[in-house]
Amino acid sequence: MHGRELVRSYYAKLGAAGLRNRTRPHWDSAIADEVIAYLGARQRVLDVGCGYGRIAHLLAARGYRVTGLDISEPLLHNARETAVEKATPLPVALADMVRMPFRTASFDATICLWSAYFELVDVTDQVEALSEMSRVLVHDGLAVVEGPAPPASDDEVPADRVRYGTVEGIPMQGYCHDLDTLRQRCAQAGITECEVRVRVWGGRDRTVLTFQP
Repeated sequence: MHGRELVRSYYAKLGAAGLRNRTRPHWDSAIADEVIAYLGARQRVLDVGCGYGRIAHLLAARGYRVTGLDISEPLLHNARETAVEKATPLPVALADMVRMPFRTASFDATICLWSAYFELVDVTDQVEALSEMSRVLVHDGLAVVEGPAPPASDDEVPADRVRYGTVEGIPMQGYCHDLDTLRQRCAQAGITECEVRVRVWGGRDRTVLTFQP
């Protein structure tokens, strides 16, 4: 098993409870603040790889019109249940980020957090996902993609940049992006201007890519 099927299997086994155990409410609140600082007045937000609604629910509670997208039906089921409990609207779509079921220029912002984008190990999928994030944005929209910090200079990176490992004993995969590979993917996706940097995000160093269509 590899590629997107491995990702689906991982999230089906770990589940919303397992993901919640890997974060803390104060971390999530700090990350929501970071996201809002980027969003500003942009109200229609697509959370790409929203999972169980970890950040989407926080943004919706603060007045943003959030739509979630994820490839994991179990996680989306939990996101729907939480939306009902909180009485906060959160429409969700079961779909892959490389083929989004939304019209062009449907959102003011797209966000893709935690490590969702970095779980795409096929370069073509990486390019398509960025292209889709750009396509669904209005002309002055903004995409925010966050993930692991680049490998350290003494870190041995596989030739294909794909690492396989386990989380909570469950097989998982990740692509070892650095700042240059992310810039390259943006260029391949037809995104002419982007900013990518390592910054403190929720209390730890993370890579943050932003771009406009």
